[in-house]
Amino acid sequence: MSSSSSSNQEFDLTMEECERLKKAFKDEEFRKMFAEYAEEIANPENKAIYEEEIRQMEQERGMDIKFVNPEPGHVLKTVLNGSTKAFINICKNVHVGIPSHEKKDVYGKCGVSWSIPHIFAPPRDDLTKTKQNCKIFDFVIHPDTYRMSETNQRFRQMVHDLAVDGIEKMFNVTLDRKNLKQLKMKFMGHKTATVIRNKIADAKVKKQDDENDGEDPLSSFPYPYSNETSSERTQRIAKNENNENATTSKDGVVNDGFTIPKYEMKHQSDVDLKNYANEMSRVCTLSTRPDKLIMSVKLPLLSSAASLELDVFEKSMKLISTKPAKYKLEISLPYPVDENLSSAKFDKLKHELMITMPVI
Repeated sequence: MSSSSSSNQEFDLTMEECERLKKAFKDEEFRKMFAEYAEEIANPENKAIYEEEIRQMEQERGMDIKFVNPEPGHVLKTVLNGSTKAFINICKNVHVGIPSHEKKDVYGKCGVSWSIPHIFAPPRDDLTKTKQNCKIFDFVIHPDTYRMSETNQRFRQMVHDLAVDGIEKMFNVTLDRKNLKQLKMKFMGHKTATVIRNKIADAKVKKQDDENDGEDPLSSFPYPYSNETSSERTQRIAKNENNENATTSKDGVVNDGFTIPKYEMKHQSDVDLKNYANEMSRVCTLSTRPDKLIMSVKLPLLSSAASLELDVFEKSMKLISTKPAKYKLEISLPYPVDENLSSAKFDKLKHELMITMPVI
């Protein structure tokens, strides 16, 4: 069983809204009020009041909810969709179900099948220590499950696989499994609560009284949550995932344990104005053959090119890295290039390797 507190939706701002925000934050009075608001909602007492009000509203709709505040465990580091650093907080909370198992015979051998209840929180944007954009996911399990993962390496690996599989299915993303690394830190980013929603048996749902004629102005606003429970939502997402992607394989991973990095190749030509002297010369001298091939390779888990091995040949290019991340890229070039005049430069801010190859 898994759960998520809300759907994964993009938060888009118009240019006008961005300008209004920039203008507002230049106002000292607004900054002061904003700081007071942030302090108020961070106050544990106010947070408890807020959660209680939400519980009452949900009970009136026949729903019982439990707020799940993640307790730190450990952090996994990887890459999201081949370009952005991602962190998975493996957390614990007593509101999540305890693990269970049953014995099964597999190919004539006795085995154990585990059921591990867990919860996901929607991904949130954050910054790394070097001020680079990153995504953070919370994966919450019961303290008993976490305790077992601390003492059993195979069980811990099963928990990590469950977290990665669930995040990819729940939020429709791809994570770099081959470069998944456990960090020494216990939690990344700010703690964010999620909820478990279950229907109350024989609950009397409060219906809106049309005779109030607007006495309660909030009653006319649409309620942000559906009547779908956490487990129902999880089953629906899993069913859709199985139907739509039953035959889809994960891109970017080769069988030998290396990840294929994302790359882009551009054709560059040096244009001489004399080629445009007249229409006839333009037709005769211009060619679609480029002067250079410019390739950019995204390597988000590398901070320098020290660990890279790059070989440029006349008709192919090969790149490999084994530490601190495993990357491998082998491609055929569309034009023969001069391997002796080719050059490469690593951009530490973008974690990107730029390769320039003159076309013969």
